[in-house]
Amino acid sequence: GGVAIIINKKFSHSEIDLPQLQNIEAIAIKIKTFVGHITLISAYIPPNKKLINSDLDKLFGMSDKIILFGDLNAKHH
Repeated sequence: GGVAIIINKKFSHSEIDLPQLQNIEAIAIKIKTFVGHITLISAYIPPNKKLINSDLDKLFGMSDKIILFGDLNAKHH
């Protein structure tokens, strides 16, 4: 497991402290763009954990411009 975000130093950015999450390992940064700030979140959920709505609510409640990417091990029933 584990998460990372690699970004070129030419982009103005800062790391964001995330709320306590139950099943998601994540790291986030805020990038300054010409349309305002965008939050990028790299996330991982181990295969033995479930994707729970409260974790997603916490992440998507942080900002109105979010891109979430990673390995969520999501299963379609």
